[in-house]
Amino acid sequence: MASPRVPPSVLPPAAPTKLSSLQDLSLDNPDTRPASPTGRTGANRRAPINDASVEPDSHPTALSPATFPKSASTIQVILRSLKGHYLFSSLGESEVHDIMLAMSNIQPPAQTDVIVQGSAGNCFYILESGTCEIYVNNEVVGQYVGGDAFGELALLYNCPRAATIRTITPCSLWTVDRTSFRKILATTASTMQLSRVQFLQNVELLQRLSHNQLQKVAAALKLEQFSDGSYIIKQGEEGHTFYIVVEGTVQCTTSATHDGVEKPLMTLTKGQYFGEMALMLNEPRQANCVAKGTVSCYVLGRQDFTNLLGPLRSLLDRQMRIRVLRSVPLLNYLTDDELDILAHALRVVAYEDKQPILRQGDNGDTFFIISDGKVCVHKSGVEIMTLRSGEFFGERALLNNEPRAADCVAVGRVECLCLDRSSFEGLLGKLEHIMARETKRQQVMQEAALATSTKGVPATPAQKKYRLAVHLSTNLWL
Repeated sequence: MASPRVPPSVLPPAAPTKLSSLQDLSLDNPDTRPASPTGRTGANRRAPINDASVEPDSHPTALSPATFPKSASTIQVILRSLKGHYLFSSLGESEVHDIMLAMSNIQPPAQTDVIVQGSAGNCFYILESGTCEIYVNNEVVGQYVGGDAFGELALLYNCPRAATIRTITPCSLWTVDRTSFRKILATTASTMQLSRVQFLQNVELLQRLSHNQLQKVAAALKLEQFSDGSYIIKQGEEGHTFYIVVEGTVQCTTSATHDGVEKPLMTLTKGQYFGEMALMLNEPRQANCVAKGTVSCYVLGRQDFTNLLGPLRSLLDRQMRIRVLRSVPLLNYLTDDELDILAHALRVVAYEDKQPILRQGDNGDTFFIISDGKVCVHKSGVEIMTLRSGEFFGERALLNNEPRAADCVAVGRVECLCLDRSSFEGLLGKLEHIMARETKRQQVMQEAALATSTKGVPATPAQKKYRLAVHLSTNLWL
């Protein structure tokens, strides 16, 4: 990293931006250069001190960069310097590690010019030990000490050095040249691209995309890591990104409006995705997604999501419906195949602002999922809550033809996905029969679990799931 002891005049007035992707550098045109980075007239003149430096020439003949052994303490110094440098801050662990391995050691004595002002630059340096002085136009303007780095512009383009760096004590320096640096990034980018495409081929959502489309998606992805307990997305926030779980477990929860307690919705693991609903509906996040343990996710921004996954719009829409159906406690009894059937059967109904959707006391036989807009819920004239895209109401109509427990009124224009009891029963049979089937299965699981347990032993996950299902199915209000 540039040392704070170096005055601004030593550095180019417009430093290059950090590498935003592995494709920012190419082996095809290694000599591409911008205008002189020094921004000064006569920047190409060599300073009238020593006219030779220890900087080597580039040797592009090797197929892959050589690696050089280093002690644990040296590795720590190099990695700390690389990770703290703006140029490398966006690179992954593997790229930084490969650059560290490729750095070779030089140990110039005191009064040696490591680089010379005005000469062509080719190498980047990290000073492990010793002290160097910085000369601009033959004047000392600063110094570098152990852990500092310099010469990074040489990795980006073939430009003249802006200053002379001279050792004032014996020094140990680690260096990598431009060709080796670019080969590392090119090799890593190629390997990473192949790995990402192979991963995406196993993501069910993306299996309809062609190989060329998958390559474009892979190139646009960014890998992000989240620590245990961190919120990847928060309910109510504006959404800009789509996530695919690469490693780890993500717990999806919803915050209840009356008590603020988060209730579990589902658990996502490798190859599953989330965050698409906010992008598709242009609505705030409908749930919390929390990392359980360390989690790695591929992330796709809104624009790339729209451009690259546009062909999957209908599939994404159906999957979104299935997710909402799966979050309905009363439908916990359905299998994935049954939820898929229902997702196809949902019909779209639009309501205008202030139009009643449900009236308290009316008999009802229709279940609603809000696909766009807001619905205000009133009970006995008192506003209870506001429901938004992705939320549902009227689910007990699938079970009983009973009076509605509240009024539901459109706030602005609202679109709902609707399913009536006759359609449900025509596709799957009576819900109470399905519930009885699942309850019997859960009872068998519970009895089997109890048969292998002793009195006083805490309930097993299967027992807890059964009790939760029974509790939820008897505590619905619309």
